Amino acid sequence: MAAEARRSARERAVGTPLHDLLGVWMIVWSYAPAVAALWLFGRHPSVVTFLFALAMVTVRMNALFVVVHESWHYNLFRSRRVNEIIGAVFASWPCVMPYDHSRTSHWNHHRYVGTARDPDAYAWKWDDDERGAFLWQLFLTATGLAYVVRLARLALGIAPPPGRPGLAPRPAVSRATAIREIPRLAAVHLVILAIFWKTIGVYWYFPLWFFPALSLFPALTGLREFLEHRRGALIVYRAWPHERFVFGCFNFHLHAFHHAYAAAPWFTLPSVGERALRKAPNIVSLGSYLGELFAYFAGRSRVPARALSVDAEPRAAGDLPLAQRSPLEADPAPGAPANG
Repeated sequence: MAAEARRSARERAVGTPLHDLLGVWMIVWSYAPAVAALWLFGRHPSVVTFLFALAMVTVRMNALFVVVHESWHYNLFRSRRVNEIIGAVFASWPCVMPYDHSRTSHWNHHRYVGTARDPDAYAWKWDDDERGAFLWQLFLTATGLAYVVRLARLALGIAPPPGRPGLAPRPAVSRATAIREIPRLAAVHLVILAIFWKTIGVYWYFPLWFFPALSLFPALTGLREFLEHRRGALIVYRAWPHERFVFGCFNFHLHAFHHAYAAAPWFTLPSVGERALRKAPNIVSLGSYLGELFAYFAGRSRVPARALSVDAEPRAAGDLPLAQRSPLEADPAPGAPANG
């Protein structure tokens, strides 16, 4: 009875002023630990406090990814326009993420999740015999070299390389999108630069914000995406709080439930679990992110092997305004399998 009451309370908050307050809370709690770590470094500069600040900024950028993710689905705030503005200005652009391109790519991820048409397949489709290549890709991303190469290709007008055999290529940012968003992104970073200048020193902006945004943050999100969709599955992690803080903040450890109900705001995910399992019965439940990562490298992954579908029908992506999404959100598109 208590669980039913909690579920009702969570879902009753959707579309109310509390919904907006929870959106504000997401943004505040995303920044607060990073700001505290940067303040600590400014007051007590040392190698230890520098590394702590670097790690905390990286981890909270992953939290900002969840914030912008909610805005892509119009779940962050009640207003569609407020979702777009706040999601871009306070979450996407500070992490050097193009908003419109990333949103379109993410919607397609929902429509084709777990199939060869999934634009995120490059992140999760690493077989047991590709462990070395997976580590090499993580290294290139974490050092920023992968970003430098993509930026050079965009600047020179060079087409992105073909995707890995059998997979959709990683979506590339168009020049038109770059021209439209880069000035706005740059304006946001000028504000961040000014904040560093007024607090711990302008030069620390580069190693403690700009560098992790281009390297450690994409490496962490890539690792999270790999674990969320191992072998193309939909996975929830019953993780301990410290793993949730790093990988699965704001109920993102229940990511598979989100795929079943993409229009359910983050604060309702714990209450939709039973319905999500009925809608997508192949959801896999694991105990630990790091446990599955170690199992992958040991050749003992706990995610069942499955054939990679090529011709899956698109599914509902939750990419509709709050007042218009109910019919599409209720069920996948006709003919679509429950788990993509």
